[in-house]
Amino acid sequence: MINIKLASFNLAMGFALGTSASTLVFSQSVQAQSETEQTCQKGTSRGVSRGNSPCSNLDKNFLLCALTPDDGKVHTEQPTLQWSISQDIRSAQFELTLRPVAALGSFDFPDSLIDETKTLSIKKGVQSLSLKDYDVKLVTGTEYMWSVSLVCDPNNPSLNIFSTGKVKRVTP
Repeated sequence: MINIKLASFNLAMGFALGTSASTLVFSQSVQAQSETEQTCQKGTSRGVSRGNSPCSNLDKNFLLCALTPDDGKVHTEQPTLQWSISQDIRSAQFELTLRPVAALGSFDFPDSLIDETKTLSIKKGVQSLSLKDYDVKLVTGTEYMWSVSLVCDPNNPSLNIFSTGKVKRVTP
């Protein structure tokens, strides 16, 4: 339990300071996130078998997690958003999205600030998405939804493994 709280505290501090938390202690991150993050998705999906896709070789306990502070609050206008995977991935497409959350009851769906598909080869662990690289700045008081998806079949999105998280910029 102490490791989970320490990892959550370190992650929150990394977001608050706008620094990368990838240098923090995350050897237990996948286990800790599965217990503390509701945004993690295991390597299961709806629909038919993934067949011969980047997802066909995933462990049954594969996790993809959008990492956010426990309270979702960040203090900088260009934080580094982070996500974690529990297994090495060799050449797969990932969709990265950041958009403002629509007001409750609103039919206005704000445009995405980041909506990108990248082919990546990555090692298991914490990955980073710097908002500075996209020249994106968060507005104080606005809540944002950010998501990362592992594309298992571009023609059948229900097979994708995805994770979402919310962040809100607040004054320190």
